[in-house]
Amino acid sequence: MPAIGSKITLSAAASSSGLAIADIDLIKGAFYTVAEYTDLAQIPSNRLMDKQIVWVEDADATYQLTITPANPPVTFTDTYTWAEFSGFGSGGGGGSGDITAVIAGAGLSDGGFSGNVTLNVATGSGITISGDKVTAVASDGITVDSNGISVNTGSNHFINGVIDLAIFQQTGSVYNTTNDLGVTGSLTLRKDDGNGALAVYSGSIKTFEITGDGLLKLVSQSSTPTAIAGALYLDTDYNLYIGQE
Repeated sequence: MPAIGSKITLSAAASSSGLAIADIDLIKGAFYTVAEYTDLAQIPSNRLMDKQIVWVEDADATYQLTITPANPPVTFTDTYTWAEFSGFGSGGGGGSGDITAVIAGAGLSDGGFSGNVTLNVATGSGITISGDKVTAVASDGITVDSNGISVNTGSNHFINGVIDLAIFQQTGSVYNTTNDLGVTGSLTLRKDDGNGALAVYSGSIKTFEITGDGLLKLVSQSSTPTAIAGALYLDTDYNLYIGQE
């Protein structure tokens, strides 16, 4: 069994037993092996040391870690940066070229570790919102071609997220909404053609209008409505009544 002094040492019996006393993956600064380059970011920070070396299987190369300590108030957490390690010479990750890998970062796809590689813009997926559910759908929000990157206005991502969720929907030449609207600031109506600037309908009947000239226009009523204090009523003979209590 280990004896604890200035350092942990093994007794002769423990040394000769050949038994493993710890998993190397749990030892800080251990020489790791990971399957993919992206797995480097998944190693817990409390098991990493500055200048630590890790073998990356899909890159067929070793990578070395540089830890930049936090520097308040500029940064408040340590920064972990991986770079290919060339200290072993040939066969250990040290090639003769300047660039040995092209890794796809955020928003990109593809790349590679050898040969001719290409980075592509990852167009991603859109979303569908239905009731209390948000569902990812395979609908590209952008289009990438030889001419550049453009918004795919025909995609479900654009239609569901921009057009269908807009407050006003176009019907012919008119934009309508069934939403309740509230104005907390001032409201200005600008009239530029021959129609009324503001009209109120009850079903298909226009009951109230403000003309483009700023005139208040009441529609004459064929039957006398119930009087309401302060309300105006115009009969078919154009007699104007004001309701009172």
